[in-house]
Amino acid sequence: MLSTKHIILAIFCLWGGSFDLSAQINADSLEARLPYEQEEHKAGILNQLSMANSEDASDKAILYANQALNLSRQYKDRKNEALALQNLCLGYLYNDIYDKALENGLAALEIFEDLGDLPDKAYILSTLGWLYYDIQNADLALNYHQKVLDIYLQLDDKNNISYGYNSLGLVYSMKMEYEKALSYYLLSLEIAEENDLKGRAAAAHSNLGMTYSSLKSFQLALKHLQKALSLREETSSVLQIAEVWNQLGKTYTGTRQFEEAEASLVKAREFIEQSTSKASQEKLMDNYEYSAGFFAAKGDYKQAFEAFKEYSTLRNIVLSDDKTNRLSEMRLLYETEKKESEIKLLENQKKIDRLIRYSFIVGIILLMIIGYQTYSKLKSKNRQTRLEKESLKDKLDFKNNELTTFALHIAQRNEMLNQFINSLSAIEKETNTGTASELRKLIHQMEQSRPVNQDLEDFHLNVENAYQDFFYNLNKKFPDLTENEKRLSAQVRLQLSNKDIAALNNISVKSVEMARYRLRKRFGLDTKDSLTEFLKGF
Repeated sequence: MLSTKHIILAIFCLWGGSFDLSAQINADSLEARLPYEQEEHKAGILNQLSMANSEDASDKAILYANQALNLSRQYKDRKNEALALQNLCLGYLYNDIYDKALENGLAALEIFEDLGDLPDKAYILSTLGWLYYDIQNADLALNYHQKVLDIYLQLDDKNNISYGYNSLGLVYSMKMEYEKALSYYLLSLEIAEENDLKGRAAAAHSNLGMTYSSLKSFQLALKHLQKALSLREETSSVLQIAEVWNQLGKTYTGTRQFEEAEASLVKAREFIEQSTSKASQEKLMDNYEYSAGFFAAKGDYKQAFEAFKEYSTLRNIVLSDDKTNRLSEMRLLYETEKKESEIKLLENQKKIDRLIRYSFIVGIILLMIIGYQTYSKLKSKNRQTRLEKESLKDKLDFKNNELTTFALHIAQRNEMLNQFINSLSAIEKETNTGTASELRKLIHQMEQSRPVNQDLEDFHLNVENAYQDFFYNLNKKFPDLTENEKRLSAQVRLQLSNKDIAALNNISVKSVEMARYRLRKRFGLDTKDSLTEFLKGF
């Protein structure tokens, strides 16, 4: 389930956070009221206008939030300052500007923690969780959403407890841990139905349907998706309805109910066309992907290939390559600046204390200054050493994340294209001579359009540059390793799964398992020993 943050955040804005948007704030009336409001009260209205424009007019939302931020700081209004930072985080997130989204989100979180404001703290934690979800950093997304659920359980907020369980289910779905995902969706549904929360129930049914479809349990998937559709039509936006129609199209294709599948995919596009939101591109991307599968299953391979090309083109537009890069750099920068700020505050306080003591005992203060300067130099040196070590660790962690993301990108692309070509090849064997000839030409055309191995070579080169010490130590202890064994060792060291390694190198999972077995033999490992932990020692 890729990049669904726009729909998820839209749902959350309706029921969570500081503003009650269930009455749908009238932006026009707020704008008309703004000029007549006292200056010190304008920040609150500007924040409401920002939230009202967050999804479909995110640039306008950012403008209002910046105005609210300036006014709230001018009048020392900490609550509206935090809300403005929160709105900036949301606005930048809708625009996929992850560094600024993270910077403002973390700043808002700090203020909400100081104010002891649990509901708003939960809201911004959730927004940060969806930020990490959108760049597919499952571990951090899980961490933030677990904190959100803990707060709502503490507050006994049934509506948002249901939301929290649903959020955790989505993260586990992204990790392809479907059994865990189902358990959280069912918890979300149970609470929603007990408390007559139709919107929450619709989300749970929709996600249950998508998960059962991924598990090929199509009848269960259809049952939940049809229930989700009836609830969505009562409570939801056009894109949320389109998402259900898309999933119905995919699921009907799996059951080979082609008329229903085609009608569902057409219906999804009709709803997508009604939206002006940037998130509509993501729903259209899903529609092209499911349409390609539909046409292939039906035997219309030219249409399938055309739909697949449309999907690939739109996917490259929607999924930018530098998301994780910008996010990691911003997190490192924010943490460093925060530490420097704390150091400056500490040093200023000590200067004040020193001046007070000077007025009483001049001789003693001189000795203390000398002692303090010596201590400060040693402490500064130790602090600098610590910061350098932490900075190096952050850079290494970022490099590891960057390499892993690059590897997964290549693996996912190879796996998708191979599956598509294999499907066409299998169908070719069952068709008549004339159609088989056309299919062979189409398969040949697709194989020729397959990206060359330059990405894989670039990946190996980047790994060799980043892990020079690793390869040196490995080669020193095991000089007889082949080049392929060294590369496999690095891929295991990056904690790639067997499936991802297979897709990355265009080989079978069985081949990967055999290669890992031979590698363990070369290293002399017992069955109880972890290959990954062993390689981390280099």
